[in-house]
This record gives sequence, structure tokens and C-alpha cells, in this order.
Amino acid sequence: MLDGVMAGQETRQPAKPVKCPKCGQPTENKGLQTKEVETRVGALRLRRQYHCCAHCQAGFFPLNERLRVRDARWSEGVALLVV
Repeated sequence: MLDGVMAGQETRQPAKPVKCPKCGQPTENKGLQTKEVETRVGALRLRRQYHCCAHCQAGFFPLNERLRVRDARWSEGVALLVV
């Protein structure tokens, strides 16, 4: 079910430029990267765009922020169950 929801989510370019969460400047899309995350309903493979800020050199995955996925292998829901 989750795979169907996530299919194609990160393959499209956003309509407006993605701003850096640290300095607010526009960022550059550096392409797709894959990550597997354990959720409460099982493993989920995410294909997400990596963005880099030329102004402050920060790099981040906008999809991680929207889904509240930490840099670890677990979703927020799984992390709360473990702690």
C-alpha cells in the first residue's frame, strides 16, 4: 500500500524552488538517492531528491522533512516505539 502511495513522488521536479532549511536560499537538485526505512507497517524504499545549498553548503532531502524520517533507518513512529 505505501509503495503505491510513494511511487513517483520524488521523480518530479517541484513547481517552485526548494529553499534551504538553514539559510533560506534556493537550493540545487543533485539527483535521486534511495533509502530503505523501517515503518510500523514494514520496510519502505524511498527514492528522494538530494538538494544542496551553494550559499551555506548544507545538503538535505526535502522528502525526509515532509515524512519526518530521521537520518537513521527508522521512521519517527518506529523510533518512538523503540525508545
